Amino acid sequence: MNAFQSLAIALRGHFHKSFAQLPPVIQQRVQVDFSPWPWDSKSSRERCHRAKQWDYENDPARREIREGIEALTNPDSPAYSPEETRRLRGDFLPEPRNVQPTVVQPTLEWDAPQLPSKQRATSMAKESAEARAVRLLKAYEEEVNGSGEYGAVTRVHARELVINPKADRSNVGKQIKQARADQATAKRASAMVASLVKDGKRVT
Repeated sequence: MNAFQSLAIALRGHFHKSFAQLPPVIQQRVQVDFSPWPWDSKSSRERCHRAKQWDYENDPARREIREGIEALTNPDSPAYSPEETRRLRGDFLPEPRNVQPTVVQPTLEWDAPQLPSKQRATSMAKESAEARAVRLLKAYEEEVNGSGEYGAVTRVHARELVINPKADRSNVGKQIKQARADQATAKRASAMVASLVKDGKRVT
């Protein structure tokens, strides 16, 4: 009995060549084992795949694996007796285990309180741009003190969406920045006025 000779190993280094470029011995092997595949009409990747497929189908060492897969996919195949089918399925099927079902806990989601649309529109209409900026700055300072500066603008924007679903994050950040600048300007002006007045009289 001739030993099995791998087609993939025999063709190694020749997959990229045309049929005419193959050595005579390799040409004979291709004519026999590649039939009915035309060598020159296939890419090197397809030739390699076909060679490996041929090895899988013809290697005696893999016979048990092939039979086991066939028994798994087609247990009623007439090629196997019921005893052989049970043996092959037993060889390749894992043993049943008592697995406790995993209990998936429901995800808790926080729903932001929603104001009635009419009340929301009324409060937005009455609030001036300056008042909104001051309110956003106050909310920003609360977030910084409570959870830190990182992500504070994003958290303020999330709070603002409850009042104004159309609120833009970049505008919220700009309003907070402007309110801080206005606050700093007001403090500097107050300090300047205080330096010019002493005991209720203007210092000259």
